[in-house]
Amino acid sequence: MNVVGVGLLDEEFDLNSLATSLPENVRYEPEMHPGLYLRIEDHRPLMIIYGTGKFIVTGAKSEDEVYNTRDEGTRILSEVTSHPLDLKQFELCNYVLSGDLDTELDLSTITVGLGLERTEYNPDTISAVLYTPEQANCTVMIFRSGKVNIVGESSRERSEQAFQELKDKIRSLLAEE
Repeated sequence: MNVVGVGLLDEEFDLNSLATSLPENVRYEPEMHPGLYLRIEDHRPLMIIYGTGKFIVTGAKSEDEVYNTRDEGTRILSEVTSHPLDLKQFELCNYVLSGDLDTELDLSTITVGLGLERTEYNPDTISAVLYTPEQANCTVMIFRSGKVNIVGESSRERSEQAFQELKDKIRSLLAEE
């Protein structure tokens, strides 16, 4: 699982200055990306900070890890700017879950079985069926190996529910063969 959070601090930043003042786990390459990458510890999530005060925490394995990275990053930024920063807003915005259907799949058959109106399959561009469940606001990527990635949902529970519903539909389709 990967949990992503986005927020806004009450300060704008000069990222060039910030990059030279922060610890060594910083990368800022404005010609490649407008955000400054701050990794607080080697294996912790990444905090991407923008000049506007907006930031993204990505790569977390849990909600707690997102919140801890947000808090530690804000504390470090407050120290560097020499004044406390206030969090204007913050939300968990995306869960990326991975699962396994424990069976190899014929993706053309799965596309038809799940419904052409809810699926997209073009093996020339991506080696997965893209499926949009009825009850969740996400996209499910289904691979031939039976591996599944669920992206775009803002609720872990709804992501898990989408995976369970997909599993049930796939079992039903395979039973019909």
